[in-house]
Amino acid sequence: MIDTDLLLLPLVALLAFLVKGMTGFGPAIVVVSLGALFLPPQVVVVLSALLAGTAGLIMLWTDPIKGAGRFWIPLAVAMGIGSVIGGLSLKLILPQYFNIILAVVILALGVWFFVGRARKDEAELSDTLPAVCNAKDLGVALLAGVLGGAIGIGGPPMVYYMGRRFAKRSLRQPLVPVFLAASAARFFTYVAAGMVDRQVMIYSLASLPGLLLGVYFGNKAFFKVSEVLFSRIVAVVLVAVAVRLAV
Repeated sequence: MIDTDLLLLPLVALLAFLVKGMTGFGPAIVVVSLGALFLPPQVVVVLSALLAGTAGLIMLWTDPIKGAGRFWIPLAVAMGIGSVIGGLSLKLILPQYFNIILAVVILALGVWFFVGRARKDEAELSDTLPAVCNAKDLGVALLAGVLGGAIGIGGPPMVYYMGRRFAKRSLRQPLVPVFLAASAARFFTYVAAGMVDRQVMIYSLASLPGLLLGVYFGNKAFFKVSEVLFSRIVAVVLVAVAVRLAV
């Protein structure tokens, strides 16, 4: 008899990585939200990190960053440090209050992407990444890492901060390696903790067709959509994140 979980996982991965391919972030919220309906939460979290890392590698291969290493590499390091801090502070947080506050902030960000950024003159958005990062860039990456380590969702601060400055490709490109580094750090932590077992690997392999299709079609859509439509797609993802945090 075929395990129904193995049939559902490719569909979840397809949706999650269609979002990832189009925006550069967001698959964890889809995988965790839907996967937790039929898999143990711990398994879903580990699976999410493994799949996100795999997708990140594929996206870097298909749309590599040329140069700008002095900009995005320090951001990846800062986000990794923040993830450690967030993980260590997890027990100090009252999640029932923290999540509601964060949900309101992310909802406001989603509205801004839908209304504010969508109306922004494209000439105001840069098509190129800076040569180096500054202290403010590092601070935002650190904050994103802390949130990711504490509650599992660290994308919104980076998305808002960079979304005000960069056009869609320059926005997505640094997000991919930065979140790849965070996913890799989490996954190797799970390996060290003995949380990656045979079942997780089976689920990962079952998800792979959906992941590949999602990244493929997401990438194709990304290069075709306008800045306005891109902003509104990001807005929908952010509103979904806010709703998930609030419930």
